[in-house]
Amino acid sequence: MLLADCPPQRMGKNILMRTWLVLAWFLCCFSGGLSAADLAGLRVIYLTDESRPGRTAAFTSWVKPLVKSLTVVSYSPTRTPTVAELAGDVVLLDWDQAALHTDSNLPWDEQAARYPNPLGTRAEWATPTVLLGSAGLLISYSWSVVGDRGCTCLYPLAYDLREHPVTRGPLAIDRTAEVVIPTPADFREEVSTATIRVLPLVAGLPEQAAHRHPGWCVYLKPVLGMPDVEWISGGVNAKTVTAGGIWRQGNLLHFGFAQSPAELNDNGRHLLANALCYIADFHHDRPIGQQVVGVRGQAYLPPREALVRRLHAPGPQGHFDDYYLKMFAPAERESLITAGSNPVALDQWKKERLPYLAPDAKQAELLVDEHLLRAGLTYDQPEFLNHVVAGLRSEQPTEFQTLAAHYVPDCPTTITPREQAEWLDSHRPWLFANDSAGYRWYLDTWAMKRGVPSVTLRGPARSDQGGPVCDPVTGTCTVP
Repeated sequence: MLLADCPPQRMGKNILMRTWLVLAWFLCCFSGGLSAADLAGLRVIYLTDESRPGRTAAFTSWVKPLVKSLTVVSYSPTRTPTVAELAGDVVLLDWDQAALHTDSNLPWDEQAARYPNPLGTRAEWATPTVLLGSAGLLISYSWSVVGDRGCTCLYPLAYDLREHPVTRGPLAIDRTAEVVIPTPADFREEVSTATIRVLPLVAGLPEQAAHRHPGWCVYLKPVLGMPDVEWISGGVNAKTVTAGGIWRQGNLLHFGFAQSPAELNDNGRHLLANALCYIADFHHDRPIGQQVVGVRGQAYLPPREALVRRLHAPGPQGHFDDYYLKMFAPAERESLITAGSNPVALDQWKKERLPYLAPDAKQAELLVDEHLLRAGLTYDQPEFLNHVVAGLRSEQPTEFQTLAAHYVPDCPTTITPREQAEWLDSHRPWLFANDSAGYRWYLDTWAMKRGVPSVTLRGPARSDQGGPVCDPVTGTCTVP
């Protein structure tokens, strides 16, 4: 739950208690706003390629009066900036997909993997960064972080714009400028209303926005449970209502709309300025998910939730789409083909086998983990950790060491099984599981350093200074 979404819970009859709870909720949800001084004090690096002088001029003329200093640094396929050149409070990375279209004989993802990352290596990058347009896609390929699953189909109409520090200031967002449009065809499966409210980020009629240069949106539904990810705004796109247009991932703030300041209206420019100001306070929170599949030519292994929706009984051709079949190991592929002979059998397969899917040891194919199937446990259940801990403390721990290494790779492998059990027990508050980043448990090291359970350290509370931490069950907000 985002801090801005935390509601006051059921209050007692005592007036004083009710007043205290309302005050605590108010402080949780509305304190810690950004000020104009925060923006004006920033040293910003605008990092762009050398082939778009008009766009560079548009960013320079807009950003420079807003901040303490603006430095333009360029990059190219043969020139990567030095660390000293990128020394600033925030980096604004403008890295477009068009820069990669240099070799028609190479697949796009291979070109993306070969292009030098202007920011350098993932492990060494600690500067808060705003990723403009498709820069988020290119960073995900280069660094193997979450963000490569989406669509270059984001139009400058913000949708589901949350109550959030980015939408509250320091520059004002005029929410009265929202307009009503017919629900896009691609949203109708998830939105029951005939119309939706959107905030245009460019001048002109809303229908004209669909003809503007599209940006990059990311399918965030599978990763919103990750503690380092927070939703700020979606946008009208040609895929799904849950594709994020503005969102944060550790010290990276994805601003997927592709328009330059010259093309954006005041609301669009103000959102981008507020995003710069907000991310400046995120040095210690880093992208956690390691997208080990789906990039650099490796197979894409979708979350189980996506397979539930996408695997239907074969159509007139009598077979599944090869796109999905190739994701499975041979034995499981045959099991799926057999089950797919009719909808009833396929539903049974989804119920009895799909929950226990996991990547093989090489992270190349999906197969059913027979150990999990026998135990009746999915890898992401809290009970799974109990199961592994008990096994590591048993007289025959070998199989459980394999489970720990496969599903909790942060657990040390050079210690004894009983020490591994102690490690898992002591690190439980900071472990979380996710399919989208490799079907594994991750260690939230920032929450561990803060001494706060990962489940409660979300949204703005993950900034450098921290802030109110809200219990997602009770709504109680405290300052660590």
